[in-house]
Amino acid sequence: MEESSAGFAAYVENNNLFVSSSFYGNKQVTKDGSTNIVYAQSVHRDEFGISKGTFWSNNGKLLAYYRMDQSMVTDYPIIDWTKYPP
Repeated sequence: MEESSAGFAAYVENNNLFVSSSFYGNKQVTKDGSTNIVYAQSVHRDEFGISKGTFWSNNGKLLAYYRMDQSMVTDYPIIDWTKYPP
């Protein structure tokens, strides 16, 4: 959970992004999150020093976030290399 300077907090629950505050309560920001659509996580930017996926504005009232759609990526089979032949 990441909090802003204005008292808002952003968090992910059931693959969707939510914003919470004591005054407004919990508000769902996204509705299409799944194991293939990922919100609020760094998206292949760790090598540039980015390790989070939400960014609050200076006044703490606006939220920017990463969204990664990997639905076109097919599953890759993992084989058991301990047996011969694999």
